[in-house]
Amino acid sequence: GLGLASYWRLIDHFHSPTAVLAASRKELLQVSGIRQQLVSQLLSPADKTGFGVRELEGLSAVGGSALSFEDPNYPPLLRQLIDPPPVLYILGRKELLQRPAVAVVGSRAATGYGRKAAFGLASRLSAAMLTVVSGLALGIDAEAHAGALSGGGGTIAVLGCGLDVVYPRQNHELSRKIAECGALVTEYPLGTRPEGFRFPARNRIIAGLSKGVVVVEAAKRSGSLITAQIALDCGREVFAVPGHIDSCKSEGTHWLLKQGAKLVQNVADILDELDV
Repeated sequence: GLGLASYWRLIDHFHSPTAVLAASRKELLQVSGIRQQLVSQLLSPADKTGFGVRELEGLSAVGGSALSFEDPNYPPLLRQLIDPPPVLYILGRKELLQRPAVAVVGSRAATGYGRKAAFGLASRLSAAMLTVVSGLALGIDAEAHAGALSGGGGTIAVLGCGLDVVYPRQNHELSRKIAECGALVTEYPLGTRPEGFRFPARNRIIAGLSKGVVVVEAAKRSGSLITAQIALDCGREVFAVPGHIDSCKSEGTHWLLKQGAKLVQNVADILDELDV
């Protein structure tokens, strides 16, 4: 029953998950913003350790693993978020989480121009030994992952569901290739279904893992703009690919350029700015 805000309030107060679970009702109620109902859930006799053991066994069965915030291998850039994931579930190459990364994101209903740009940029970023991060959505995300795989480097797909759930189904084969040659990452336990509210939360992980975010195509109201804003809030670079002036799919990227995002014509524009 814990949301991220409540989780981090408790950790800030008690300093560790173990201390939270050992705290009394009186001690828990002293934490600002923690409601009585939540305290009752924390103090319930439910077998929390058993749940954790079963989750780890399930992860092992699918070839995955879990990385807690306290683990020294937790991605250092992700720690800088205001609300980092307490646990990351990973399937694939964990070492990619330690390497310099750039996010490439954009519209699900991408144009041919946008798809070509995303694939080409991701392929060249990958060839330059940068990990390409995206969200495994249709359109720009899928092209970014595919381009990164073709470039011979790594790619990380951040999911809005559990590792054992493929969404969207059209990307089943792509998801399999990423699990083999890159990494699938999520903050959600096994079996978690994709629901609308999970995707803005997923976007903060995409931004948090990356030194910069490249928006290839985005409408005026787009999740990619949320990712770009989170990146700015974290002090990361934001890049935008210009599109056709009459394309609604590029209204968001053109707005970003007006706000001061770095214009991208080729991969050198990204590499020079990030000094990698």
